Amino acid sequence: ESQLSALGAEPENGTEPGDIADLRESLNAQLDALRVPQVVSEEAFSRANGLISEIDRAIRERQASQLLARGPSPLNPAHWTIAFREVERALASVFYEMRLSWKSWRTREALKNSWPALLAAMIVGLALIIKGSTWSERMGNYFRNFGGRGSGIWGFVVSLARIALPFLGVILISVGLSLSGVVTGRAESVVSSIPKWSLLYLGFRWLGERAFAPGSVQKWTFKKAYHRTEARFLITILGVTLVLRDALGMFENSVQFSEATHAVIGFPLVMISAVVLLRLQRIGMNRTEPEDAETEQGSSKLVKGLRRGVTFLALIAPVLAVFGYFNAAEAIVYPAILTLALFACSSILQQFFGDVYGWLLGKEESAQESLFTVLVGFTLSVIAVPL
Repeated sequence: ESQLSALGAEPENGTEPGDIADLRESLNAQLDALRVPQVVSEEAFSRANGLISEIDRAIRERQASQLLARGPSPLNPAHWTIAFREVERALASVFYEMRLSWKSWRTREALKNSWPALLAAMIVGLALIIKGSTWSERMGNYFRNFGGRGSGIWGFVVSLARIALPFLGVILISVGLSLSGVVTGRAESVVSSIPKWSLLYLGFRWLGERAFAPGSVQKWTFKKAYHRTEARFLITILGVTLVLRDALGMFENSVQFSEATHAVIGFPLVMISAVVLLRLQRIGMNRTEPEDAETEQGSSKLVKGLRRGVTFLALIAPVLAVFGYFNAAEAIVYPAILTLALFACSSILQQFFGDVYGWLLGKEESAQESLFTVLVGFTLSVIAVPL
């Protein structure tokens, strides 16, 4: 194109030197040849984009129909018998498969060849699970000698170590069992999922301990002393329900339960999750308001709005499940739990970065109200939006 521009505009009368005319014709031919792949690629992109849009629309319509599909009610006694028989049959098949696997010569041969490594992984893993909290506290006491005793930094590090060490122990045991060849079939799927379940449980236990710690970012105290312990326990229960729900989903995929059985065995988890959310909301109401109400006005409004939303979701989910909209109930209550956990994690990280900032500048008391901490909280909020 630059070379054509250098030749200038073509004369209107069509008379120009033959060399220039030949060069212009050659450049135009090259330009047309170069433009062909561009035009073809743009057309292919347009066609692919249209196909992807149609597929996305079909997926959304299918998800919407599944979400709003009405199935059997879990409170119908006729479905309880069906669910009991299917669960009994599935458990019997699993135990039969495990018994056959244990009796096979391949399993015994694998255990014979790998028992030293498996035993070492089991011992180290159990030691990390049992003694992880004690070792974490000792590590925290050692690091507190370097300063920052009152800032809460080392308390945060210790809390992470208290879940990291047991999680590492679980991974060692799980990997040891998988690599040894002792577990096969569905048992191998269960063993490979144990680290994910343990991370869920330990993560929610960590959230409960950090969110309701005496020096947490929430500047209020409970009216009754046992409410703080109860709140931590309830958050751990939420983690247990998520673990059971994931385990139940994996079990259902392997045995293909009916819709009635899925509703019957999944309804208790939905009810437990809803009741725990309501109880957490009730505990949040039984708290002492901060003395400086004006500075907490904006955050209090946000917390109150979030609390009302959680209350509504916790009330509507069991009702939908009772009337047969079990997929909608699950799509409401479990994402609500994960979203609340994300909010709690953001506030805990904001407090931690504020503690680090205050420790470095020697202004531990005013660090949480600094501009740096506000910007960190804003950044974490932006990052959390898509999640």
